[in-house]
Amino acid sequence: MKHFIRISVGVVLVILIVRGCSFPASITTSLSSVHDADPSGVFVIPTQTCGDYFIVQAMINDAGPFPMMLDTGAGTTIISPHVAKAAGGISKRITSIQLDRFSAKGRIPCKVQDIDHISRALGIEIEGILAYGVFKGALLTYDYPNQEIRVGMGGFSDEELKLQGVVPTSKGDRPYIRASINSQDFTVLIDTGSSRSLTLKKLARFEFESPPRPTGARMRLNGLFIVNTARLDGDMTLGPLTLHRPIINNSVSVNLVGQVILRDFIVTFDQVNHRVRFEPPDASSETALDTPIEFPSLYGTGFAVAPRDDHLIVRRIFENTPAADSDLRVDDEILSIDGTPIAERGCDHLEYKPKVGSELVELVVNRDGETMTITIVSDVLVH
Repeated sequence: MKHFIRISVGVVLVILIVRGCSFPASITTSLSSVHDADPSGVFVIPTQTCGDYFIVQAMINDAGPFPMMLDTGAGTTIISPHVAKAAGGISKRITSIQLDRFSAKGRIPCKVQDIDHISRALGIEIEGILAYGVFKGALLTYDYPNQEIRVGMGGFSDEELKLQGVVPTSKGDRPYIRASINSQDFTVLIDTGSSRSLTLKKLARFEFESPPRPTGARMRLNGLFIVNTARLDGDMTLGPLTLHRPIINNSVSVNLVGQVILRDFIVTFDQVNHRVRFEPPDASSETALDTPIEFPSLYGTGFAVAPRDDHLIVRRIFENTPAADSDLRVDDEILSIDGTPIAERGCDHLEYKPKVGSELVELVVNRDGETMTITIVSDVLVH
């Protein structure tokens, strides 16, 4: 049986991409309290989920704890100015990171940067982003179906390396795997910090069923980026997965696969052997590795926003979309969506909600001091 990728389009979708350099050899990792681990020596790290993002409480240089996002797409760890000051005046290096029983020590590269806009886009406060390299020497598992993060030391055994779904990753600072479209081979970053499905560079090199069109925006560390989207005319292989006529977004810098695809799998990263394993939740699951992944039509409203304080600012309204046919205007301040004030959204707006048809979205906006209610139909943007 084929399984279907679930696509939910909100007014704010967040992608985090942080460039970095190669791993420093000075990072060492370890686990404590081994008597509490399962027989394989694997621990569950306490996390809070926000949609498909995982937030951990991290001690930085023995200060904290601070809420930090786990992100395999990040090549360098990001900390807020508040964390940098509280942890002893950090500028470029962290000496220790403690996540419950897991610790990383040494000369851990970091960047101090204000990420308040990311917190506002998420609807939950974070104080930093933990890079892929923090878990050097460890097995890191994102169990999306069970909303759980597990960590163990070392890499896959010789037997595990032969299991279905195990594929090589790059040896650099982030996990890239091989992909192919119509005999064009390239690499794709496995990015757990991306809320989207598949994002590729240079879309002009591929054939689409219709030209890419603007569908929304995503918030990056350096600001808002407009997203163009189209359905591929053909299939794509991604490591052990086959994507049937996938819906693809344009990338600002790198090819990446995000949460919309990852969320149906258990994904384990082995930085010792430079491997990653994709596992379905169970052997009989509809997300079995030998069944093609289907992509339903993409629904949305057709406007882009940026977070500001306790509201959202409308930055773009795209032609030939429901938003363009509504009374919404650029620079409108959105105060609430479907009765929930923007400041009180929490993570609810990131939760997966299946769309089976058109839906009404009610916005309360402020325009030049006047408050008004605007209703927009969320409808198909890409068939």
